[in-house]
Amino acid sequence: MANSRGKVIALTADQIVARATSMVGAKIYYRLEYPNGGTDPTAPDPAARWSKEHSSFVNITCDCVGFAAWASGFDRLQERRMPHVYDGRINCDSMRIEAASHGHCFMRLSRPELGCMVAYGSLDHDKDGHRDLAGHVGIVVGVPAEWDATKRSCWAALDVIDCASRSPAVAIQHTSGSVWYGTRMGVPKNAWFIRSLMTPEN
Repeated sequence: MANSRGKVIALTADQIVARATSMVGAKIYYRLEYPNGGTDPTAPDPAARWSKEHSSFVNITCDCVGFAAWASGFDRLQERRMPHVYDGRINCDSMRIEAASHGHCFMRLSRPELGCMVAYGSLDHDKDGHRDLAGHVGIVVGVPAEWDATKRSCWAALDVIDCASRSPAVAIQHTSGSVWYGTRMGVPKNAWFIRSLMTPEN
């Protein structure tokens, strides 16, 4: 059977926003580890569905990258398009690396745009080669008229939909850009605005 992974579908910015918005409050629960969704952009939602051994209960789970990938119209595994970074495994770090070093699959934007992603990378605070904190990505669904990345008020006025571990447990919610502003463990988050350049043809 041929590998069905790596799909990309063409979406406009408005369609990305609509897809993201349609998932707000859906009964999808956060899971960082695989299975964590985002494997098929043609699916009706971003979630993975799976059961533990000897259980009939179906878990419906997704992480932030799985949600952002589905909303943006691409599979989070791109072995053909992005073998040059993390063997095509897309996460908050690899999309930033790809945008900065290659620009075949992702482009960094100078300011937020409707339907783009906003992402900060993971943090290895003690420099031992293992991440201490994971990165995070969301979909921009509303942009303030004025933008200054140095101002907290601008980030607070940014509308974002993301998938995160939160209470109540339903993971996909409408939030503000404040999540992507500031520092973690004293280190600036340095969030980027990113757009996928992938198409069904490339």
